[in-house]
Amino acid sequence: MGAIRRLAAADRDRAGELWRAVELAAETPRFAAGWEWTCLWLEHFGELVPHEFLIAEDADGEPCGATLLTHGVSSSRVLPVRSLHLGTAGVEKPDDVYVECNRLLARPDAREEVARSLIEELSGETGWDELALDGFVAADAELLAAAAPALRLRAEPSPYAELTTLAERGDGDLVAGLGRNTRQQVRRSARELGDPRVTAAEDADAALAVFEGLVELHQARWLAAGEPGAFASERVVAFHRELIRRRAPDGALLFRVEAEGETVACLYSHVEDGTAFFYQGGIAEALSPKVHPGLLAHALCMSACLDHGITEYDFLGGESRYKRQLSTAERTLYWGTLRRGRLRPLLRRLRRA
Repeated sequence: MGAIRRLAAADRDRAGELWRAVELAAETPRFAAGWEWTCLWLEHFGELVPHEFLIAEDADGEPCGATLLTHGVSSSRVLPVRSLHLGTAGVEKPDDVYVECNRLLARPDAREEVARSLIEELSGETGWDELALDGFVAADAELLAAAAPALRLRAEPSPYAELTTLAERGDGDLVAGLGRNTRQQVRRSARELGDPRVTAAEDADAALAVFEGLVELHQARWLAAGEPGAFASERVVAFHRELIRRRAPDGALLFRVEAEGETVACLYSHVEDGTAFFYQGGIAEALSPKVHPGLLAHALCMSACLDHGITEYDFLGGESRYKRQLSTAERTLYWGTLRRGRLRPLLRRLRRA
């Protein structure tokens, strides 16, 4: 294994060339670890957080791994903590973009060596208190944990639905393949709403129109609950607008569910290698306890995804009842923290002060 090559934020173009070379050699889905996502994230949030690029090189000097390293400072704690993050993280709310399915982007034959080299590189430098892993897939979190035994991992379930399995259970009808209680709730909701229909945005303009409706519904629901919502920051909204503009309709898939001329829900997913990663949604308030608009919307969109050749619907991380009702299996995402030895003495001194 060769060295870790560090490129400054100003060297973004060169970092992108090396990053894309690694991306072409990687055999795993890229989603939030790809250059498309990473570069766009930097365009919108790069000025908020110091960052650099770490490129792992093999013995021949060829790039075999790539990651973004951000330097965050948590001002919300009593004692500010200087943190390092692998990937598009480290920005504080409301400007953070919750990253999931984070990955260690590396050539298949070099994954273990890249993980070990990254940990060794970061362990040898000063100026940070904790290294944070944000939303990493299990295989990559385990590789990094093996290289850093002191790394503490927190697991979070990531349910998903195998759409072909549900369709087979229901003899071609995905809804019929759901569990009995869920199936009844979906069908009763559809009857109460009066023949709802789901429409997929066919181009970027249509996708952006759905997104605007999604933001309106999402923010109204969360603000009514006393929470800021995922789109409280205009910077976050602008990031997703541009991401959708670039990726729709095949990479960014947006659905609108309507009934009797009213929007029931808008759902937003990113598609890669036959999987729709459900990212965010806006759901209208139910006017009747018999109606479950979110459950209905997901069921309809899952059926529409299958019609689009998508075979898996990933709900990403988090415990929610609707995810359990609609999923057929689950994976695990990990958040982790590796703390430096100097942090604990500082905390003890703070408590004595």
